[in-house]
Amino acid sequence: MSDKQTTISQLKSLIDSFVDERDWKQFHSPKNLSMALGSGEVSPLEVATAYSVLANGGYKINPEFIDYVDSSDGKRVWENKVASVCRVCETVDLDEEGEPDDLETLLKMETLPPAKIAQRVIEAENAWILNSIMQDVIAYGTGRKAKSLGRADLAGKTGTTNDQRDAWFSGFNSRLVTTVWVGFDKVAPLGKRETGAQAALPIWIDYMAGALEGMPNSFSERPPGITTVKIDPNTGLLAGANHPNAIFESFRLGKVPGSDGASPRGVEGSSSGEELIREKLF
Repeated sequence: MSDKQTTISQLKSLIDSFVDERDWKQFHSPKNLSMALGSGEVSPLEVATAYSVLANGGYKINPEFIDYVDSSDGKRVWENKVASVCRVCETVDLDEEGEPDDLETLLKMETLPPAKIAQRVIEAENAWILNSIMQDVIAYGTGRKAKSLGRADLAGKTGTTNDQRDAWFSGFNSRLVTTVWVGFDKVAPLGKRETGAQAALPIWIDYMAGALEGMPNSFSERPPGITTVKIDPNTGLLAGANHPNAIFESFRLGKVPGSDGASPRGVEGSSSGEELIREKLF
């Protein structure tokens, strides 16, 4: 089988597993290979929900609009039990109701787990690396206008559809995610150069200037399965110690590229002495 056929086969499997069959109508997206080119349509709320997974380290959080309801005399008559991230819950034993199994477990947790525990949907290492990549979008790329906020904890991504019909910017730190979309109700071009960086990003900056006021820098916690190495920017492979243009890049342990493109090798700080292997695209 050719590389092209293999890639198409893997892409089809990925799309089939991406969203449950019963959810495709809600997803407003074609269930075909054009999804890889961005042909699916999503709302700003759906985009912000997806970005929250990267911001919180890999957990699915459903957006909620009502926290609680109080009566006219101030009594709480209803409270929304929203799913919350509980990282320590992954490291201890909980019973079927999500409660600690024993006193030792409870002491490890320090506090009781939330009533509803958010589901992990991507691994912490993947979330952290994507976060790191998107920090570079603001540091060096199309989102660099956001540096005007004077913060070191921001990550994000611009987006522009064909003929500038939609302009997007989604950005976040580990506590707050904001998505801005600019477009017409009846789809039409916005105009020349109305890209995500030009049309959406300034709105995001204006909003976040107030939303983040007084909030200390909030970074995602780096998981233990990450290593940082020097990379040759021209080849994407490990750079020698004296390479004049080497840059630092982070990888999952076991996924660091080799120095010669054929023989991946171990990196100081890895959890075992085994040789590192390449990661497939899918």
